[in-house]
Amino acid sequence: MLALHYIDTDTYEETNLSEAYFLAGASSTQQIVTTCTESNEDAAGLEQMSGNVTVNGYNFVVSRAEGAGAGNYYEQIIHRSVIDGTCFELIYFIHYTNIGNYPPGMVVEFDRDALLQKFDAIFSTFGTQ
Repeated sequence: MLALHYIDTDTYEETNLSEAYFLAGASSTQQIVTTCTESNEDAAGLEQMSGNVTVNGYNFVVSRAEGAGAGNYYEQIIHRSVIDGTCFELIYFIHYTNIGNYPPGMVVEFDRDALLQKFDAIFSTFGTQ
């Protein structure tokens, strides 16, 4: 079970955060389950394994993918696990712009640590009843 939480976007008004999503997916397709905890080849080599995390007794492989273009930065923190024959993928997706592209005082840099804490709070509900 995964609880849906709303992250108040007002917190990020007048910052360089463009969008942030907590994405959750699950598949029991055998081909997907077989490669579930491997890095995604479609990420053009940008996805790198970065460790493991345990949430409510479930072990997840963690990888990261980053990209940039035209003053935009994209970051994904990807958690994958096979549980009872199903591949679960939980992604923190963050898109922000280069703070240096703005006139001084127009926007402030978003609080990345606070955003990750909110994502972690959502993730902490995985597997709870």
